[in-house]
Amino acid sequence: MHSMTEGNVYRHIIVFAIPIIIGNIFQQLYNVVDAVMVGRYVGEEAFAAIGIASPIMGTALFIMIGMCIGASVLMAQLFGANDITELKKEISTAFIAGSFFSVIVSIVFIIMTNPVLRLLNTPDNLIHDSRVYLITIFSGLIFTMLYNLFDAAFRSMGNSRIALFFLIIASILHIILDLVFIIIMDMGVFGVGLATVISQAISVLMCAVYGINTYPVLRFKKEEIIIDKNLLKKTAEFGWIAALQQSCVYIGRMLVQSAVNPLGISAIAAFSAVSRIDAFILSPGEGAANAITTFIAQNEGAGKKDRTRNGLRAGALLILVYCFSISLLVYFGAYPLMGLFVEKAGMSVILEGVRYLHIMSLFYVLSGLGNAFQGFFRGIGKVGITFFATFIQIIVRVVLSYILAPGIGLAGIALAVGIGWMTLPFYQGIMYYRYLKKSNLLIK
Repeated sequence: MHSMTEGNVYRHIIVFAIPIIIGNIFQQLYNVVDAVMVGRYVGEEAFAAIGIASPIMGTALFIMIGMCIGASVLMAQLFGANDITELKKEISTAFIAGSFFSVIVSIVFIIMTNPVLRLLNTPDNLIHDSRVYLITIFSGLIFTMLYNLFDAAFRSMGNSRIALFFLIIASILHIILDLVFIIIMDMGVFGVGLATVISQAISVLMCAVYGINTYPVLRFKKEEIIIDKNLLKKTAEFGWIAALQQSCVYIGRMLVQSAVNPLGISAIAAFSAVSRIDAFILSPGEGAANAITTFIAQNEGAGKKDRTRNGLRAGALLILVYCFSISLLVYFGAYPLMGLFVEKAGMSVILEGVRYLHIMSLFYVLSGLGNAFQGFFRGIGKVGITFFATFIQIIVRVVLSYILAPGIGLAGIALAVGIGWMTLPFYQGIMYYRYLKKSNLLIK
């Protein structure tokens, strides 16, 4: 167990963030490898189909991850307060309630898959592959929930490395299974989804074996396996807003996808590629934001508000340096990045994607600053602020997408997303100023 309530702020955040960032990158590799395999070995239509499926899949995944965020904040605060008894109750509550919740989410999304695909104006020739991929993924959502709960428990106690190690193993297995299922067994998009589910299940098994054998707080007697009503209520208070925020992001992406779908197969395929590039590029910033959340939550639990302020400063600086650097890389490397997903025969797809990335790279810094603020407010338990900020930027993104896409294609989508990102640091900056003023930290 590792406490971040004492010592150098920058060192704590950097050391804690690096494994999370690497872990986020490997999580994105799931999607990138799937896309590359499908784009090169199955075909453009299948590639477009999983692109359409991605925001729907993301909505389900991040509803659950949002609940895990709520649990992780409470776990970190209890650990920071050195209340191990309540921490153990919270872990039991989160795992039991989370398992039931994931099953319900799975059933609902399997039932809704076909109607949602129709609602998003999905071309008829892409419906089947999209549906097969989604139902396969949704069938294994419980493994996603359990992995993220283990990760939350490890992080709350200051260990951000071990879940990364298991994720790397699972990612390697995922790549091997993709090769077998797609190239050798010719299973198409079903093979892609199955490879994801199997590798996630293996990562959960490894987390469970390690956690039970390493941390006494994860070993339970029969009478300790309970749902504590008070902790469940607190977890839900943190988690439902975080879940609503995360699902809001992906509902917004679904609506944006609906604006892209009428532009044709090439535009859909290009958007599928650039969405994965964006997610991969931005994942380190999101990982650093998660590190900020844990650092802030531990110090909030310990009552050290001055360290929470310094934690945001340190984290934001690190994220901004990264985002500025990656903006240059994406702008000047847009062609080879798009070339990873489609052969030269798909030049129209590449050109559409390059135009998108050239515009999008100009806005990465705004996204990074928004993530830093989100990490801070989650850490102090003010998840309502992060939700409202996200809701505003999604509304701006969706409205502008429908206005701009018919005239200028994917370039309009990029502008809509970038302008939406502008609202995040603006609104959250105002809220942060008010927090400093209320906490008497403004003049320090």
